[in-house]
Amino acid sequence: EVAIKANLFTWFILVKMNYDTKVGYSSSKIYLMSTIEHNLYQVSFFTLQNKKYYILMPNGKARNISSIYTYEGEYPKAKNKLSFAILDEIKFYNNIQDKKLNFKYKGTQYNIETQYSLDLINFYKTFPQSDYTIYFSTKNSTPLSNSILVQLKQLVKEKSEIEAVNLLLRFVQTSFKYKTDQKQFSYEKVMFPEETINYPYSDCEDRSILFSYLVKNLLD
Repeated sequence: EVAIKANLFTWFILVKMNYDTKVGYSSSKIYLMSTIEHNLYQVSFFTLQNKKYYILMPNGKARNISSIYTYEGEYPKAKNKLSFAILDEIKFYNNIQDKKLNFKYKGTQYNIETQYSLDLINFYKTFPQSDYTIYFSTKNSTPLSNSILVQLKQLVKEKSEIEAVNLLLRFVQTSFKYKTDQKQFSYEKVMFPEETINYPYSDCEDRSILFSYLVKNLLD
């Protein structure tokens, strides 16, 4: 009953904010559906009037929903699409975790101390898998930037661009243990840089996103 009321209230607020959302129902459940500016994955959707309406769930995943009842009508001003792009920092500054990362470059051992919010990690657990551009363009957290960027900046400041890139590449390639998403999570999960540092394993796209974050912030 609480979930039903929450979905109906959220639908009402979003429609009044001119977002193209709908509600549907199946058996005893009420579903919140919305058009999205980008693609979502591992999320059920229904096509109505040539528009994709994704099922939105608190855990970010709504799979294997084969049929629901809904309506064709539209609120006149509700034309906007939701987006999961994170253009401004999500300011979770509590529950800060420390983690040391080690890598070797040209015979020298480096130790990088990182910080991130576990509250942010828990928030990302609710994040639906989205297009890669969402992860590459995200505004990352201050605790992470104030730790990892400050320390790596000292390592690359007197190096040529090629040397600096090679050092950063060595860092993201060798500071983390590799494991596929299926083996670690039992589903495909694209990770933000904070998540790559938090979890015991990562794979290729996770490290690519972290590498991009470092290169953009340290080497412009």
